[in-house]
Formats: sequence, C-alpha cells, structure tokens
Amino acid sequence: SRPAAGVNKDTSICINEPLKLTATGCVKYSWSPSTGLSNVDIFNPVATPLSTVNYMVVVSDGNNCKDTANVIITVNSPSGDAGPDESICMLQEVKLNANGNASFKYNWSPPDGLDDVNSVSPVANPVTATSYIVSITDTSSGCTKYDIVVVDIISKPINADAGEDELACFGTLFALKGFMSTGKDFWWTTTTNDVDTVAEGKSPEI
Repeated sequence: SRPAAGVNKDTSICINEPLKLTATGCVKYSWSPSTGLSNVDIFNPVATPLSTVNYMVVVSDGNNCKDTANVIITVNSPSGDAGPDESICMLQEVKLNANGNASFKYNWSPPDGLDDVNSVSPVANPVTATSYIVSITDTSSGCTKYDIVVVDIISKPINADAGEDELACFGTLFALKGFMSTGKDFWWTTTTNDVDTVAEGKSPEI
C-alpha cells in the first residue's frame, strides 16, 4: 500500500529559535528546501530558518512508493537595527537610533556613556570606542532580535588651515578656502567683536 506521510502542524517561531520537525509514514525521508535544516534525510531534523518557509517532506518505502506532506513555519522577527557605525571626537556625543517600532521594548548594553538604556534612540557619549548591543523585543509576539553598533573615538588631532591671507574689493563676494586633515564639517567666524557672521562649508562665499 502507498505510504501516508505526516508532519507537524503549521507553527510560528521567533527568529533563531530551533524547531524539531517530525515526519511519519515510512522508512525513507527527504526534506526540501534544505535551508535551515540540520539534516534533510532523517525523519526529525531541526529547523532554524531565518524567514518564513514551507517545508515539504517526501516519504518512501522499499518499493519506492511515495507520499508528501508540508509544514509552514512562520518566522517572527522584530523590525529595526542598531543603525550605522559612528565616529565622534572625544567629549562629543551622538544619538543612536534602533529604527524600530515605538511599541517595542529596547535595551542597550553596556550602559557606559548612554543617557537611557531603554530608549529607542539614546544619546551616547563614551570616553573610549564602544560596541553597543541593542535588544529589540516585539511585545506582541515576544520575539527578540539583537544588533550591534560601534561608536569610535577619533583620537587623531584635526589639522585645520584657513588658507593664506587675501585682499578683496569692498562689496564683492570672496570664497574662503579651508582645509583640514580629518573630519567633514567647517564653521567660520570672525575675529572681531563687532561682526558675528558665521559661515559654514569648506569654501563659503562671504
């Protein structure tokens, strides 16, 4: 008689959570796709898929009679991440952002230099380069994911050069020419007390 394949009921798991599958009905088993499976040729492989997947198992007997069964595993993973790595100068601060849902729970570690370890976007002011790990928990599913962001401290001094002294005609625009060895932001101000004009950019016109 033809073998009758059986398998787990459809289910939901959290990302990175292993689930043991169990097929019944015969002596030979073949699972597909192989993604996330510990072994495709046994009746009870462990599945750890990273996204929702529909597994099919083919069972066969010694006469090569076959039957199939399917199980859908829905993988729940909270949205969000720790954001891009950052570089700041000593004593500066940077706002981190987990880019997640406001209803999720957040926890950052280590707490060193953070103003609020449970905020979606804490302000970081570390004194040394620090790798921050954020856990993001979806309160509806109970699933948690983790991500990491590195905040590096720039210890190399910035060599800035405002350019050579220049003469300009009154009433005409003049382009400043600044240079610095590292960094990306330029701010210009005057050395006199009666003018408080501030310019931004590498070569602003004044």
